[in-house]
Amino acid sequence: MKNVLCTVGTSLLGNFNRFENAVLREVALDALEKNDYARVADILASFPESDRNCGAEINSIFELRYRGIIGENFRLHFLISDTPDGEKVGKILERFYHGKGIQVNLVVIEGLLDKEPKRFRREGLRNLIKQMARVLREYGSENCLINATGGYKAQIAVAVMLGQALGVNVYYKHEQFSEIISFPPLPFSLDQDLWLKYNYLFTVLDNGAKDLIELEEVKYEELDEKIEPLINREVIEGKTYIELSTAGQIFHETLKSRWQTIRQEYLPPIIPEKSKVFVEKLQDHNWPDRELVIRIMNKIIKKVPFVRTCRTNYLNPDLPKREGFILKRGEIVGIISRQGWTVSFVVDTNAKSERQKEAAVEYLNSNLDEFYY
Repeated sequence: MKNVLCTVGTSLLGNFNRFENAVLREVALDALEKNDYARVADILASFPESDRNCGAEINSIFELRYRGIIGENFRLHFLISDTPDGEKVGKILERFYHGKGIQVNLVVIEGLLDKEPKRFRREGLRNLIKQMARVLREYGSENCLINATGGYKAQIAVAVMLGQALGVNVYYKHEQFSEIISFPPLPFSLDQDLWLKYNYLFTVLDNGAKDLIELEEVKYEELDEKIEPLINREVIEGKTYIELSTAGQIFHETLKSRWQTIRQEYLPPIIPEKSKVFVEKLQDHNWPDRELVIRIMNKIIKKVPFVRTCRTNYLNPDLPKREGFILKRGEIVGIISRQGWTVSFVVDTNAKSERQKEAAVEYLNSNLDEFYY
């Protein structure tokens, strides 16, 4: 079954005012005002799906079927804006296609708000990328295509960029075009080594989608200049804050998806259970929340096949940092930070090479919630 990811706009709502049939126009507007989406969908179904009254989304999906690109057995994933109008269009489309026996999944993109430009850029576009990447991973890129016809121009551009980066065919139909056009995947490679080297940074920024993060909280000894196009910087009251740029979010989601298919080849060798050493107590320092620190380390030792043991190596009671794992001077280091204090610990593995250590860091970061909470 083909999965069609569709960006969705709100122009459909304006079409009802332009119906030539005055009676049908009044009935449609009345149904819309009453949120009678089933009635609105029935009215749309009275038109051919190629009719412009049906809107860009229905027109383009019809074209995909008419051209034999998706056949008759497919599932629709509508990516709708975080607005009342976006919700209305989503529900109308859902009713319309349910009436035709087609599976529909509505995905609300949090922060995709045209009236809040900063939130639109900082949160909305990045959440669009994350949600699209999630669907592509869930159903398999090879079983998906992207219909980037509806929605804001920035939304369409991001969908095209992500599809091309992930090797997914993207289609677009302008209202003036007689047929749909395709954007095939681009034959370029992304820098996997850079992504692995700065996996802690990408993980922290990805998890902080709604917030700017102070650079000091994720400080590296040195940031490669290649990172600059992938982050946005903002200085507030003399402090530098960063976030993933739109390109950075696409970079992260693309490499994350690709890496998951080959990760197993690079992970360190498995440690026999009898060789694992669990932590019973911490060094004789004024550790905050000893039980929490011990519990997290022992959970990692127990659940991660390639971890032998963990040992604490740093405490700062007054310096908050972002939690995660990082490769530092050849050692895999975990960071726990709660209520203003920070503890770091070394994760001991059987890793024989730098790539195995990087793979271990990525694995630990991708399962962070399981170990820390």
